[in-house]
Amino acid sequence: MPSPDDKTPFRGVSWRAITIALILIWPNAWWIYMMEIVRYAGHPTTISLFFNSILVLLALVGLNGVLRRLAPRHVFSQSELLTIYIMLNIGSALVSHDFIQVLVPELTHPFWFANNTNEWAKIIQPHLKPWLTVRDQGTLESFYSGNDSFLAWYNLKHWVVPLACWSAFILVMVLSMLCLVMLLRKQWTERERLAYPLVQLPLDMTAEGAPLFRNRYTRPWNAVGWLPICFYPFVIGLGILLPLDLSFSCWFFFIMWKLQRVISANYAWDGLIQGFPFVAEQSFGAYMGIAVFALWASRKHFALLLRGLFDWKKDLEDQNEPVPYRLASIGFLGGTALMILFAILAGMSVPIAFAFFGIYWLLALAITRMRAELGPPAHDLHDAGPDRIIASVLGPQNLSDQNLTSLSSFFWFNRAYRSHPMPFELEGYKIAERARMHYRRLGFAIFLAVLIGIPAAFYAVLSLTYKYGAATNMAPPDVPLIFGGEPYNRLTGWIKTPPLPMTAIYTRWAIGVGFSLTILLNTLRMRFPWFPFHPVGYAVSSTWSMNLLWLPLLLAWAIKALMLRYGGLQLYRKALPFFMGLVLGECVVGGAWTIIGIALHIPTYAFWPWP
Repeated sequence: MPSPDDKTPFRGVSWRAITIALILIWPNAWWIYMMEIVRYAGHPTTISLFFNSILVLLALVGLNGVLRRLAPRHVFSQSELLTIYIMLNIGSALVSHDFIQVLVPELTHPFWFANNTNEWAKIIQPHLKPWLTVRDQGTLESFYSGNDSFLAWYNLKHWVVPLACWSAFILVMVLSMLCLVMLLRKQWTERERLAYPLVQLPLDMTAEGAPLFRNRYTRPWNAVGWLPICFYPFVIGLGILLPLDLSFSCWFFFIMWKLQRVISANYAWDGLIQGFPFVAEQSFGAYMGIAVFALWASRKHFALLLRGLFDWKKDLEDQNEPVPYRLASIGFLGGTALMILFAILAGMSVPIAFAFFGIYWLLALAITRMRAELGPPAHDLHDAGPDRIIASVLGPQNLSDQNLTSLSSFFWFNRAYRSHPMPFELEGYKIAERARMHYRRLGFAIFLAVLIGIPAAFYAVLSLTYKYGAATNMAPPDVPLIFGGEPYNRLTGWIKTPPLPMTAIYTRWAIGVGFSLTILLNTLRMRFPWFPFHPVGYAVSSTWSMNLLWLPLLLAWAIKALMLRYGGLQLYRKALPFFMGLVLGECVVGGAWTIIGIALHIPTYAFWPWP
């Protein structure tokens, strides 16, 4: 909340803004799936700042300029523009490259591609629940061949039950995240005063008088020009917002991970020990370390919440929060219980279900914390979700085929975490705090975005897949086949050729190394302000995205270090609009080219990621 001395009135989250956002969520979902899957040209949901939402926001800012001249009474306020932006981010996260895009082909793949060689009909299909999958060969043929309609009843009837079940699960999960965000908002935003770098651009774009667009150092439409795209100017712009120790650590630890692989290959350790040097496991341990440190930093707050659950007379200091803490706590715990029950009904044993969601919430906490505190451009953590970690730590040979299959059923929201919904919910509340928007009305707007975003995402994915065909007219590399096959190919390996028992021991050691090093780095940072290594850089630098980001982040680190060294904060603040222009300019140009390509059916420039 703003300081008590701030007398600026709270601004409403208007029904006009909510209605427009709910309408835009539908074409936005269609646009994302066309970009990321059908055309494979532009991937906004694989980066922390969704360029599709930025482009829509810029279009609304431009519309505002027209309305000021022609119909001043209908001009959008800043709070209305930001409401639409926040809701679009939520809708985008649901249809994203790491969420429903993965779920849909996962529901069909083991029934269409089963054959005598992989033996999926015998080792996998019996363990998959009919109410969570699609098995009819006729509708599967249309799904993979295309030239059909999803809404045709002979197709739709086979999807009704699975979509209803998974939609209920997603709704409970994302609303549980929202409850957890409401419990964390005050502690992280007002008490610890985390920076939230990624909210700066939308706030600057919608500020009264549009100072960002009037600044003489910023020319967002031509700042990108024809700069070599391999340097990703927008990443340099985002990197300028990062603390120096984080941008330094990202590229430094990226090189360290590469050296680990080189040394391992030089001494043939990767041949002697399957999976060595266990990079994903070390990164998972680092994320766990960040989560534990976040819990420790907020321990007094969580202790207060825990006491308040048992002592209803205790003042929890939540009068100005989106919902009372007790209600949010009950919502989070109740939602988690429902998710565990869902997993058990899907075939997972009770202990594994509790372990699965315990790990998942720690990962969600770590990702949300690093976004709020530092705003890294990406945070993949590929192939290191609880579905894989549990099997790796315990050893797949020590788990039943039913448990292994059930873990694989939840692969879709654990494949990677680049577009995790929870950070966008918390950043929405930070935007609301800065723009003095009504917290409770914003919470209701986010709820509606989730409620409408789920069917919008499913409709976009399924209607376009039935039109183009998951195995026929999709652009290379035919992502639906990759998404659908990954969990079941991995599962086949677990069942048929499980790793040696010693591999589980090495996995535990690798997780322990990543966790311990993260705690050590955090401790040293707290004790020595000059310490140059940041644990978040260690955690995020091993991922696929960092292969593309490390050089722009190195350049951003060097530029910011030189500016602060020779020009101080005054030069940094003066130059900041230019770097915001880099981000905005490339998002606008890159996003606009995707629209041109879709409209004209031609291949176009895709600025992120470059194939």
